[in-house]
Amino acid sequence: MVRPCAPGNACVVAHSHHGSARHRRPFLDAFTTYLIELFHMGTDAMLTPDANTEGRARFLLDVQSSVEACIFNLLTEVPLPPPGHADVLITVGEATITLRRPPPGALPSLIDPSAVQLVCQLLSPQNLLKVFGCLLGESKIVIHASRPALLAPVALAFASFMYPLQWSSVFIPFLPAVFKINDFAQAPVPFIVGVTTSNFASLTELDEIVEVNLNSNSVHIPKHLKSDVRLPKGFFRKACTKLTSLTKVCGFLDV
Repeated sequence: MVRPCAPGNACVVAHSHHGSARHRRPFLDAFTTYLIELFHMGTDAMLTPDANTEGRARFLLDVQSSVEACIFNLLTEVPLPPPGHADVLITVGEATITLRRPPPGALPSLIDPSAVQLVCQLLSPQNLLKVFGCLLGESKIVIHASRPALLAPVALAFASFMYPLQWSSVFIPFLPAVFKINDFAQAPVPFIVGVTTSNFASLTELDEIVEVNLNSNSVHIPKHLKSDVRLPKGFFRKACTKLTSLTKVCGFLDV
């Protein structure tokens, strides 16, 4: 549903329900670029000098209408690209954005590269493998960070680690502070939930919770769960070596 936004306020939620689960993706990089261009349209207009106050007011209203028209166009007119057949190009401001999906039968591009890079910057190879083990063990995973913008990309990266398996339980990349994490911690099902560090501090039920702290590159697993989510030593050692080499080559981590 598209609703008129209040003057000066706009939000684009990056999520897609189109197609099979295998080809769903939120186009994080593309939407980030789109929002940046909308921001520039607004700020450039505010900096434009105009001696005529009435004329400037009309000009700013025109800019606001243009921004809202861009959002409306994105939500109602831009189609989801067909898998592997064609790209969809969006022009906004000075940017041309490309949306594409992999062809059927190909390794899916599950998330944008920036999300993979981000999670490798925030967590060491050892901790990434600990999280992988917890995902396979269907644990209750809470990701927290002081910066809310980190949570959704990291949560999406974690879910993609399971390919060709899929995370089919509760998945909330970012839980707003108005909802208390304690209410979710008691759920009888596995989950991946992202919260701010201040919200996580209010959590009192930690016995079943795997804590992923993006502020300090740490993963805390309750003692009674460690045997259930521990990866085989041989696999862990080899995978850690491979991940360390990859992050060094790509320059993601200073290891």
